[in-house]
Amino acid sequence: MDHHRRSSAQRNLFSPALVELLGPPRRTEDEITDRHRDIARALQHLLEQLVGSYLAFAQRLVPRRSLCLAGGVALNCVANATVIDSGRFDRIFIQPAAGDAGTSIGAALVTAASPIRRPLRHAFLDPSYDEKTIRSALRDVPADRYRVQRTAEPHREAARLLRAEKVIGWFQGHMKFGPRALGARSILASPRHATTASRINAMIKQREAFRPFAPAVLAEHADDFFALPSAGALVYPYMLATGTVHQHQRHRLPAVVHVDGSARVQTVHRDTNPLLWNVIDAYHQLSGLPVVLNTSFNGADEPIVCTPGDAVATFLRCGLDALVAGPYVIEEITR
Repeated sequence: MDHHRRSSAQRNLFSPALVELLGPPRRTEDEITDRHRDIARALQHLLEQLVGSYLAFAQRLVPRRSLCLAGGVALNCVANATVIDSGRFDRIFIQPAAGDAGTSIGAALVTAASPIRRPLRHAFLDPSYDEKTIRSALRDVPADRYRVQRTAEPHREAARLLRAEKVIGWFQGHMKFGPRALGARSILASPRHATTASRINAMIKQREAFRPFAPAVLAEHADDFFALPSAGALVYPYMLATGTVHQHQRHRLPAVVHVDGSARVQTVHRDTNPLLWNVIDAYHQLSGLPVVLNTSFNGADEPIVCTPGDAVATFLRCGLDALVAGPYVIEEITR
């Protein structure tokens, strides 16, 4: 959707009474002013208050210290962090596809003749593609501009590229279910330079500069970099809550630290997310950092890539430095 159509659609979202109260809606191309910031902050504050009140009421009705959340509001990472930090609950689980799309899980369970109920240990539930399909998609890569190589260790090649400060597309295994990029269809980069985040925002994502990128961290090292209460242990693997970055570590991760010192953390466990874990572990060995920048593999106003063809097309269009798809590494030929 172009800027004009998107702005027109936005204007139709708001009632005259709301416009009279808060002022004219901001168009996508308009500058973000203090008025916009104040409205956003007030709305977020009210949301957090309401969520807290609802949960306090629910806990009075059912005095338990375990909590499960779903629904679109449960994708608000800052609000989720306030729930985790509240101390009201010892264990919190948030459905990783907490928006409308996630209702399909409940629908499947309701209609199943004899549903098998077991914990959801990961969200890699969507399609995967074999090497032949990936190789076929690579036919669209211009041979005069890009070098395509096969490797037995794509995670090590990805780590090498990250160590060289390259921004890469990472396409591996089953696509994840839900809105967060959890490491199967991701854009990965080193977190060491703030300019990396600016580059991804300007060239690839084309979104507001204030929006932060997520740090994906080896679960074994998460506490070394982030303050993550144990109540959120089942939430952080799905990138659904913010955590505070330790003051003494912030200078090492400027590309993923928000202006308030927080970060939307993803803890990566070897048993449930081995493909991404291997990349971060290899990068850790090269750089000393067990953290990489992780964001969804898509261009501006597009859904996350699903097929190998999607990955190749987005890679060629968006200006990424390299693509690691299955066992193949695609890099621009340097003259």
